[in-house]
Amino acid sequence: GCAISSDWVFRIPAVRVAESREAFDSKTFMYKFSWDSTAFDGQLGAAHALEIPFTFNVLDRPGVTLFIGDGPRPDALARIMHDAWATFIKVGDPSTERLGEWPIYDSETRTVMNFDDECSLLFDPEAEETHNDPALSSGRLRAGVVHPHRHLGHRCRGCGAGGGPDPDRAGN
Repeated sequence: GCAISSDWVFRIPAVRVAESREAFDSKTFMYKFSWDSTAFDGQLGAAHALEIPFTFNVLDRPGVTLFIGDGPRPDALARIMHDAWATFIKVGDPSTERLGEWPIYDSETRTVMNFDDECSLLFDPEAEETHNDPALSSGRLRAGVVHPHRHLGHRCRGCGAGGGPDPDRAGN
């Protein structure tokens, strides 16, 4: 049901983008938001976009309780997430003293920061679904076959993928 569609609509494309960025030595940090809302008798779970008020640390704003539910407000998680996002904006790395080290994502370990009542690192989460994606399991992303610049009509300096002239060779 819903978890399967969320994987194919949100998680798998995010993993594809993260893994395609490796060819360019681009630092990418991946996360999973696992905190379950109690709203609507718990039916929302850790729904898409539920993390937004946490990242801005605005759980006290009007209307937020409608989505996070009643009960003890998870202010500590909101502070940790907000601190990580602010630190990333300032220094380019979301690791903080309270959260700990948040490693750069790579296709070998697929390390993801998990945000929940207790935050932790996950290694290759939902591995079965990720490995069932043809682009991820075949290594096509790393080889440049499925490439973020293929629509630009030029050859990529990083991996050589794409059409058009090679920008590093005169006369093309």
